[in-house]
Amino acid sequence: MNHEIESVQLVMTGHDVQCEAKSLREHLVRTTENLRSALLLPRKAIANQIDLLHSKRTVSSNQLLVMR
Repeated sequence: MNHEIESVQLVMTGHDVQCEAKSLREHLVRTTENLRSALLLPRKAIANQIDLLHSKRTVSSNQLLVMR
């Protein structure tokens, strides 16, 4: 009985295979997009920190110029 169930589960139509392939493709696209986002977040955070530090340095430089 168990062997018969396994045999039935192994039979897939071409349509089933196409649906499964489409589902896997969509999953891969989502996973890739999520990974890209996860990798870009630290870069953006670092860039923002650099911009912030640069703007603070510029303000300090401008304050020094005004003081002279």
